[in-house]
Amino acid sequence: MIQDGRGEYEPGQWMVHYDPVSRILTVAITIQKLRVEVAENIVVGGSHDTFVGEVPPAGQAWHAVWTSFPKYQASTDGGQTFVPLEAPDEYGLEQNVIFEKIVESNP
Repeated sequence: MIQDGRGEYEPGQWMVHYDPVSRILTVAITIQKLRVEVAENIVVGGSHDTFVGEVPPAGQAWHAVWTSFPKYQASTDGGQTFVPLEAPDEYGLEQNVIFEKIVESNP
C-alpha cells in the first residue's frame, strides 16, 4: 500500500447467479467492514458491489459492469473524528471492468 499504509477487510455474504440461457453471470459481494490507513488519513465502512456480464468462451476475458454502493466515513486527524465520506456522484456508479484468467506455470 502507498506510504506504508495498511488495510483490513472483512468480507460479508457473497452471491453468485448464472443464467445458462443468456450466459449472464452475476456476482454480488458485501464488504462488511473495511479500514484503510495511510499516514494520518483513515477510511472505515463497508460496501455492496455487483459484477454482471456475459460469460465469454473459454480462454477469453470476462467483461463485467461493476456497480458499487459504498458507505464510508473518513478521518484526517488520525482517528480523532470521523465524518461521512460523501460521494453522491459515485454511489451506484457503474464502471466496466475486465477479468482475465492467469495461468500459473509450474516451476
